[in-house]
Amino acid sequence: MSIISIRIRIDFHRFKNWWIRLRRGVGCCDIFNLYGYQAPRLAKELKVFLCKVGSYPSDITFDQWKEYLGEMIWAFEFYSDDQDWNDKAGYERAGKGLALYAKYFSSLWL
Repeated sequence: MSIISIRIRIDFHRFKNWWIRLRRGVGCCDIFNLYGYQAPRLAKELKVFLCKVGSYPSDITFDQWKEYLGEMIWAFEFYSDDQDWNDKAGYERAGKGLALYAKYFSSLWL
């Protein structure tokens, strides 16, 4: 198989995925590795949220809320990168960040 035919197959797949995403809202590449697709987007959105945040949950202080948002961002960035599968401490910290995200999910509004 030549490089040109490989390139055409890759481009066709990208176009097909784009078309499916346009019609259904999500493409096959998006759900193949769902955490790899969602994690970088959530990390980016939480960073913007952290810069604009003005409210916080009633059970914590504003400084704690910013710290929790930082942990959530760290967790999603951890899953965005090629993480070391043997990094037990990293997975524990990411788990705490994801738990905070789940706990305060309904509080993520400006």
